[in-house]
Amino acid sequence: AGPSKPSAGNEEKAKASKVAASNASEQAANPATQGEAKLDQVPDSAVLANPAPVAPAEAEDTNQDLFELAWEQLEAARVIFEKLGDAKLDRLAYTYEALANFSMENDTFVNAARDYEAARGIQEKLQGPESRIVIALLHSKYLASRRDMPEDALSCLQEAVQVWERRLSKWSDRTSPQYLEEASVLKEMKDEVKAFDAMLETMKNEAMAAMMGGGIGTTQIGFGAGSSSDKTTTVIQVQPKKKRVRPEDVVFPAFDTSDTHKKAKSDI
Repeated sequence: AGPSKPSAGNEEKAKASKVAASNASEQAANPATQGEAKLDQVPDSAVLANPAPVAPAEAEDTNQDLFELAWEQLEAARVIFEKLGDAKLDRLAYTYEALANFSMENDTFVNAARDYEAARGIQEKLQGPESRIVIALLHSKYLASRRDMPEDALSCLQEAVQVWERRLSKWSDRTSPQYLEEASVLKEMKDEVKAFDAMLETMKNEAMAAMMGGGIGTTQIGFGAGSSSDKTTTVIQVQPKKKRVRPEDVVFPAFDTSDTHKKAKSDI
């Protein structure tokens, strides 16, 4: 009797073994194929859980670029609206306020106070000297001036209180909910004036005592002056590289609106 033929199941197993051996030999001969095979075995969850790290220097450069771009856009809007004159005064005021908010985020408080004051001057013309937006801008300037110009900050806050008092003095119905709400805000602002004034007085007395006692004192009065905590605090600022442009230095292109130009353009 001749040798028995292999069954169909045994034939399939033999073919699978040959294919597996062939694939293994190809991967051994080609390192790139090995890398692809290993990469295919990594689950998606592991990739999502471990994203590629971003170098600190690269992150700082990205922040600098974004801040620079934002500042340039706001500055371009400011120049355009100033060149357009009275027609866009409302937009110019909002742009100055946006620039001030940008400076507050970037801890450039002197620039913020300057731009809040510019916005306030325009809004006084548009909304009136006793409008709520003028009071809000005075309070914003106070917040911007607290650290570097505390005396100016106190003056801004006191002026905001005076404007609010004049505003309420003209109110006819003093029992209305809106009047009572504004009177409550005025009381809170007066309390803020007292607290800030007392804080400034304490800081002056401490600075004077340090100077008279022969210690390492300072006559500078402000929240950023001479405290030990400032020596260990590092503030990273992203400063725009370009200087502020004066509107008179910008020349818009002239457009010919004569009838001859219009006719020539229509004939094209």
